[in-house]
Formats: sequence, C-alpha cells, structure tokens
Amino acid sequence: MFSIIISFLPSFIGVPIRRLIGQKIGKNTIIKFGAVIISRNVNIGNNVIIGSFVYIRSKNITINDNVRINPITLIQVCDLEIMSYSRISSFVIIHGDHKSNSKFQLGKHSSIFPFTWVDNTRNVFIGNQVGIGGHSLLFTHGSWSNYLKGASVVYDDIHIEDNVWLAWRVFLMPGVKIGENSIVSANSTVYKSVPKNSIVSGFPARIVSDKAYIELDDFQTKERWKYIIMNFCNDSGYHFEELIQSRMKINDIHVSCLSTINENNDDIFYIIDKKNLQYIEFYNTFREKPVLFDLINMVSYNIDKIYIAKELHGYLRNYGIRSDVI
Repeated sequence: MFSIIISFLPSFIGVPIRRLIGQKIGKNTIIKFGAVIISRNVNIGNNVIIGSFVYIRSKNITINDNVRINPITLIQVCDLEIMSYSRISSFVIIHGDHKSNSKFQLGKHSSIFPFTWVDNTRNVFIGNQVGIGGHSLLFTHGSWSNYLKGASVVYDDIHIEDNVWLAWRVFLMPGVKIGENSIVSANSTVYKSVPKNSIVSGFPARIVSDKAYIELDDFQTKERWKYIIMNFCNDSGYHFEELIQSRMKINDIHVSCLSTINENNDDIFYIIDKKNLQYIEFYNTFREKPVLFDLINMVSYNIDKIYIAKELHGYLRNYGIRSDVI
C-alpha cells in the first residue's frame, strides 16, 4: 500500500522518499507518476527513466545506468536485472510464477519492443545488443493438458545470446537457445535451439543461412561509413562536404577521421573501427581530447562537447551501432 501511495507523488518528492526507506536510487533518475515498485531490495542506477503506470514487482531489482522503461509496462518476476542503456517499450508484459525463483536478465544496449509477452516461469537470459521485435512471445512453460493421461508438459529456460535480432511476431518455445549473431525472421516459431551466426525463418523455424554477417575489408568498411554519414547529413540537414570533405579515410593505423569546419580546422571526430593500441594510448594522453567513437570496445568519449556528435551517436543506433557514453 505504501508503494502505491508513493507512486502518486511527483518524482522530485517520491525519489527522496524511496531513498529514505532504503531503496538505492542513483542521480538524475526519474520515476514518473503512477509507477509502482515493490521489492525487498531495490538498486537503480543513474539517469534511469521509469515511465508512468509501470508496475514492477520482484524480490530483487537491479536496474543499471541509462535504462528506460516506457509507460504502461508490467514486470513481475522473482529476480530482475536490467543492464545499462537497455530499453523496454510500452505494453510489454514480463510475468512469471513468483514461487519459482526464476530470473529475468536483460543485457546492455538491448531493447524489447511493444506488445511483447515474456513468460518467466523459468529463467530468461537475454544478452547484450539484442533486439526483440514487437508482438513477440517468449514462453518458458507449455502446459495445459493432463500430464497423467500422457500429455506433454514442458518447463525450461530461454537463452538469447549477444547480438541477436528477433524480428516482429517471433514465438520462442521453452528450452530454446539462440546463438550469438543470429537473426530470427518475422512470424517465425522456434522450437529448437539456433546455432550462432544463423538466419532462421518459418513455422517451424528452419535455418536458411549460416552467414548472418559478412566479413568486410577496409574499402567496404569505408564505403559503409560514407553511406551512414551521407544519410545522417540528409536526415539532419548538414552538408556532407562540411563534415568530411576529403578527410574521411582509413589510414595506416586504421582510424577513420571525420572533420568539421572549425576555427583551427582540427580533427574533432575520431572513429576507431579496428584495433590499434598505439592510437588508443595516444588518445588517452591527448590534452584537449576530441570526440572519439571506439567501436572495438563500443565506447564513445566526449560526445557532449559537440552537439553534432550527440546527434551522430544517437543516429548510429539506426545502423545497429550502440556504444556506452563516457
């Protein structure tokens, strides 16, 4: 009852009260009107936004930095862990038998899109950089008919490894494991585990390709960067020539440089897309540090210094490029 009363207070009042009663809540975190959080142990990081009329009930709640849970979402599980930069859209239901001690874990930079239902009667582990399309169904149990009369009853965990994409309206059955870097096509029903780097499709889902990704050489990588930046300019209203002119190149140390016109005409963007420890060491000792997109470690530095860098950082998500902000 007390949790419900707090939920009707504005965030700037409700969050301090939550801290007073023992909930650990970080800086700049907003818990909006009507959001109910019921738990013995609450640990919420910095810059988290929990939308209006979100209902979260769990024995243990861990929500790391920069997570967003959109309005009208229901989460009721035994143990909840959401890693940094993840998103849960509106009208998502994550629900399990509270007595089963099951865990729901969502990795970094992962998203669950609207109208998805996750049955959490058993454990559900979702890795990093995973996208779960809307109207999807993830079930860890299948039971209804009489087991003593020979019917089948199944209870088992679901594992989704890193860099997996489930398109819209995907149904995962109990016990399924989706290997890393795999893609499940829209309207597919997956009964069996999927090997890594696979594309599966259909009812029941079958492997249609074992090459979800292709290897790119330096020239192909450069051309893809050009394509992204040109689209960024077209969508954002910037002039392509002002951004890169002839300066965009992959040089001997495999660093792509994007330049904008400024007072000293200095390079202010650096994009590392291949390992080069010498350059990273140089960057770490740079007195006036420029913007850096380190796509090996998926970390972006100093993007708050320049507005266009913040725009580009968000825009890169459209192409599956998601990085932490330092």
